[in-house]
Amino acid sequence: MHLLLSLLLFLTITSIPLMAEDISVHKKVPLSQSEPLLQSIEYSAMHMGTGDRKVYLFIDPLCPHSQDLIELISSNEKVLSRNSYYIYLYTLKRLHSEEIVNAIYMSKDPLQSLFDVMIKKEKIDVEIKSNQDVLSKIEAIENVAQQLDVYKRPYLIFTKKPKNKRGH
Repeated sequence: MHLLLSLLLFLTITSIPLMAEDISVHKKVPLSQSEPLLQSIEYSAMHMGTGDRKVYLFIDPLCPHSQDLIELISSNEKVLSRNSYYIYLYTLKRLHSEEIVNAIYMSKDPLQSLFDVMIKKEKIDVEIKSNQDVLSKIEAIENVAQQLDVYKRPYLIFTKKPKNKRGH
């Protein structure tokens, strides 16, 4: 019995460092560092809203939480008038949405295709072959997302309102 208890104690003590390694620690990148990175990929964003404050969204089109957020934003004129949303498609590995992301970016109207997939739950043709511009766009978004430690979807980054608009 003593040997069994000793063995259990040993296994418990030796497994604590292993469990600690499994816990992910996410870094918060200061806005002063993240804003230039985000601005470097603004050309890749789908844009929604006319407000002064920029909101950067990293979403996966198959993520139910991302779908709920896009539906909420797109149907709310008040938030669309207060914020400018820059939407980036960044896949979650477990959802296997790479082909859909490619198809959305390759479509004639990517924002409308995004709404079709995320809100209307329509199927789109994923057999479309990607071109180098789309691949570069996806790669640039992935690069910035990794630097910003985007670890969940949706992932939102709000910038500050311009000083002349604060308090209104």
